[in-house]
Amino acid sequence: MRLAESRGALRRNLGGAVTDWTDEILDGAIARAVEDLDRLYPQEKMAGGTLVFTITGEDWNTPSTAGTSVTLANTRIRPDSENVTSLTGTITYTKDTDYTMDYAAGTITTIVGGAMPTSQAVRIDYKLLEVYISISAYTDLIRVVRVEYPGGEIPAEFQSFYTWGDYIVITSKGRETQQRIGENDNAWVYYHAKHTVPLISADGSWKPHLDEVVIKGAESYGLMTKALELRHNSNTRLTSALTALGQLAAIGTEIDTALSNANSQASSSVSDMDDIDGYISDMLSSLAAVSGYLASAGSALADAVSQAETVETDITAIDSPLTSAAARLAAGTSIIDNAEVLLGNMETFVSTGQAPLSSANADLLTALG
Repeated sequence: MRLAESRGALRRNLGGAVTDWTDEILDGAIARAVEDLDRLYPQEKMAGGTLVFTITGEDWNTPSTAGTSVTLANTRIRPDSENVTSLTGTITYTKDTDYTMDYAAGTITTIVGGAMPTSQAVRIDYKLLEVYISISAYTDLIRVVRVEYPGGEIPAEFQSFYTWGDYIVITSKGRETQQRIGENDNAWVYYHAKHTVPLISADGSWKPHLDEVVIKGAESYGLMTKALELRHNSNTRLTSALTALGQLAAIGTEIDTALSNANSQASSSVSDMDDIDGYISDMLSSLAAVSGYLASAGSALADAVSQAETVETDITAIDSPLTSAAARLAAGTSIIDNAEVLLGNMETFVSTGQAPLSSANADLLTALG
């Protein structure tokens, strides 16, 4: 069963909206179900290969400071099997004089005062201990079940062993005590391995009859994941609710304070209202007095109007003689204007008659003279 089919089966079985069951949740549930399958029904695998214990020509660089260790390519080295030389092979270095070895950890340390140079390439040959078989390449390993050595023999020979770290350690060969394994022999390792989860383009590694087992397990983990998600959301919402309640409590305190202030202000307002009632009473008294004054003013105004009407009648009576006098004055003015014209004419006549009189006067004086 491939990944898309597994997701579809889970969504059908779990129900609900498609958005409730994201690919992330379903893929995680499938992976956890496969892990359970690994423990109960793992893959059965076998791996074999030629055993090589002799390592030749491994070059390594000495440290820049003597007394510092360098890690070699292998561990579990057979004691005293090494040969350390210069790259040309012309110089051979001596253990415990020029260097020391940690055979189990696979490290070499230069000795201060020894003949090994610093920061220089040198070469080492050695043998691995011939009872160790490396299983470091088995990345899907759960446990080693059996070791067949030599591999492919009939009848098959299965050896006693134990595992330690990345190695199988052969403890005996058949009924014999522990022996070295032969160089270039074959050994077959039977082991339980992890299943591969389904991919878009590949099925899971289990047999088809186990598909439903994986789906059921994935359903459980999917529901568990969803329950944890809901629990987390609930806790988050509860925290938010508690925060909101705390805020409401603070608001309640503020409301109580505001109500207290409002009561105080209300008391002050009642006192102010009492004062206002007094002011209103005074205003009403003042208005009553003003009303009396207005009544008196009204009577005075009526008298003034009556007197004005009388004056108006008198003025009307006086107006007629004034009009006649004005007419007579206008007529007198016209007579005066006419008299002025006549006087002007008389002045003209006098002026005209003066010249002959002056001439006659002159003649008279001449005659008397």
